[in-house]
Amino acid sequence: MSLSGPASTRFVVTTVSMSTEPIAAGVYAKLRLAFIGAVLLLMGTGATSQYCLKRSKDDAVWVAHTYQVLRELQGLSSAVHMAQRDERAYLLTADPKLLVRLHAEWSRIAARMTILGTLTVDNAVQQQRLARLQVLLNECRAAQGRNLRTAGKDRQKAVLEYALSSTREEQRMSKVEDYFFQLREDEDGLLQARSRFWQNSSEIAAVLVGAATILGTLLIVLSGLWIRHDLRRREKAEATLRQFQEELEARVEERTADLSRTTASLESEIADRRKTEERLGESEWRYRMLFDDNPLPMEIFDPETLAFLAVNKAAIELYGYSAQEFQHMTLRDTRPPEELPSLLEFLETVKTAEAYSGTFVTLHKNGNLINIEARVRTIEFGGRKARLKLVTDVTEHKRLETQLRQSQKIEAVGRLAGGIAHDFNNLLTVILGYSDSILRTIDPSDRIGEKVLEIQAAGQRAANLTKQLLAFSRKQILQPQVLELNTLVSNISHMLGRLLGEDVRISLHLDAGLGQIRADPTQLEQVLVNLAVNARDAMLHGGQLVIETRNIELDHPGAVLQGVPPGRYVLLVLSDTGCGMSEEVKARVFEPFFTTKEVGKGTGLGLSMVLGVVQQSGGTVTIYSELGVGTTFRIYLPRLDAPVTQTAEPEAPHHPPAVKGATILLVEDEPSLRALAREVLQESGYVVIEAGNGKEALKVVEDITVQPALLLTDVVMPEMSGLELAEELRRRRPDVAVIYTSGYTDHALLERNTLREDMPFLQKPYMPASLLELVAKVLENKRPEPPGAPQDGGQRQVVEMAGTLS
Repeated sequence: MSLSGPASTRFVVTTVSMSTEPIAAGVYAKLRLAFIGAVLLLMGTGATSQYCLKRSKDDAVWVAHTYQVLRELQGLSSAVHMAQRDERAYLLTADPKLLVRLHAEWSRIAARMTILGTLTVDNAVQQQRLARLQVLLNECRAAQGRNLRTAGKDRQKAVLEYALSSTREEQRMSKVEDYFFQLREDEDGLLQARSRFWQNSSEIAAVLVGAATILGTLLIVLSGLWIRHDLRRREKAEATLRQFQEELEARVEERTADLSRTTASLESEIADRRKTEERLGESEWRYRMLFDDNPLPMEIFDPETLAFLAVNKAAIELYGYSAQEFQHMTLRDTRPPEELPSLLEFLETVKTAEAYSGTFVTLHKNGNLINIEARVRTIEFGGRKARLKLVTDVTEHKRLETQLRQSQKIEAVGRLAGGIAHDFNNLLTVILGYSDSILRTIDPSDRIGEKVLEIQAAGQRAANLTKQLLAFSRKQILQPQVLELNTLVSNISHMLGRLLGEDVRISLHLDAGLGQIRADPTQLEQVLVNLAVNARDAMLHGGQLVIETRNIELDHPGAVLQGVPPGRYVLLVLSDTGCGMSEEVKARVFEPFFTTKEVGKGTGLGLSMVLGVVQQSGGTVTIYSELGVGTTFRIYLPRLDAPVTQTAEPEAPHHPPAVKGATILLVEDEPSLRALAREVLQESGYVVIEAGNGKEALKVVEDITVQPALLLTDVVMPEMSGLELAEELRRRRPDVAVIYTSGYTDHALLERNTLREDMPFLQKPYMPASLLELVAKVLENKRPEPPGAPQDGGQRQVVEMAGTLS
């Protein structure tokens, strides 16, 4: 009878299995015995080594405990020395930051003493030493408290007392150091003993573990030799099994072929399904990339109900609402109430349009307004018609546009102010000159003199207004010098007290170690006066004006915020207790001609002048104000390390005699001003040849036989400037002297590269005495100069009308 198929296979496998079972059972029994023996051996040695390891671990904990005590002692010692150092630094500088740091150090000292008391609770000797150390530290802190209280009243007295008690403090600190030394010495001894115990326990545990490893290895080797004999018997049985297995595999291959054909069909179906899933996944990925993960805010809404159908992450960040909140919102909820009518009207006009765009004002969840630019088109979404809106946040762009327009407006007004001041100075020179000439010719008892004096006073007030215009346009002349701001503030504070009245209290807080600055002292005094007068007008029923100075250093972020380069500055602060300003007033406070005062009580140029002077000096002005609280102006001026320049006492005005026979070529395009200058010079004995422009002047020089000794010319003239005229005239007559005049300032002319610093310059409006003084001085010091030669030294000679700057 032959066996075939599954039944014969089962028979062969069963027979081989029955023949190998006794062999496998013997092998397994021997393996179990070897395993049990090895486990028992390892358990015994492991328990012993575990005991040693536990002792080693306990010793390690004590070692770490001792290290922690030493660290706390070191930190306590450092904190005590830091407290002593901060106390000395505070007494010397009175810096409030050092006082805060001193209190922090004492807090750390108290905390470390508490930790040390807990760590040494099992050591009575150390506890006693800590108690004595605590008493000494309390004495140190009490002494510091007395010094700090004395410093709050009289810092110099506190420094003196601290110096006198330095010996006692050193003795106290020596005792503290002795206690620190004893505590550390005891802890070092404990550390060495505990380290030895820890090392011994670790070595015993390592020896036991090594012995157990060696014995276990020997037992496993012996068990392997014992099992090897049984394995050889098993190999013979496996050879018989392989023979039967080969026959079985042949039959299995036939069945496998059938299964392969079935599997191929299933794999084809699975591949089709996988491709479908990949297409769906790719579609979902594209949707996330194009919509949900798009960096630009995107919205999908229903054109009929205006309800949001979907929003991406960028839109959620823009508006501040969550995705769940958007599911219950419409476009109306993201618009300010006052914008809703115009929005609905606009949507009605584009109801049939496939695409449209526009700029709108929207509302953030926190109430802030957002300017957006939206582009909308019609799409198919979820089987229905919808609108896709792409949003761009243009809030910052709008703000920058507003700032740009404002700066352009101010710049245009500045240029206009400079031009007006130039033309106005010509007229003022004529008014002031002729009024001065009339006053010198009429009888002092004549009542007409009072009217002329009023005319001259009005002209001087107009000159002051011109100065303010030039200050606003940052084109006024400055005479900077290195000075101490504290001295300037102290000197002018007495005048401010009389100016502000008795109901305004002035309080000065001046930093004794204030750095030096480079500025025009006269202009800086005018800045203080303008700010003080504004403060007085804001305190209708009296109040307090606080003037502070201190050093400050601006890092890069702070300097960018203030609009100045990073570096060291001197800060001048003026704070009043007046009515304060609204946000609208603060935004326009530095605009020219802007004022909140009544008509006739202010020109609106005071703060513009302040800003112009400070910016010309390399600094900036910031303002902080609250309604009903007051206003604070902060002026940042660059700090210098140069020595203070001692300002020479002003010399009394003198009028040098005219150089007899001197011929002056007068070139001025303003007829009335030319007539005034000619009259003043002729009355003083000079021979005057006049011309209306540069070309006419050159023609006049060719026609006369007597060559002029001095050229008095306006700088800015049509066709040929005064500088070009002087160069051409000096090519013909190298020894001729030149004086330049202009309604523009020398600073503005230097910026245009039309004037050198060494050239004598007369600023309009000028008084006749100033003109005669400069003419005589230049004629006395006249030196030949080759045309176009560079000037290495010399100070520009600038004469300004006395009293025109208030």
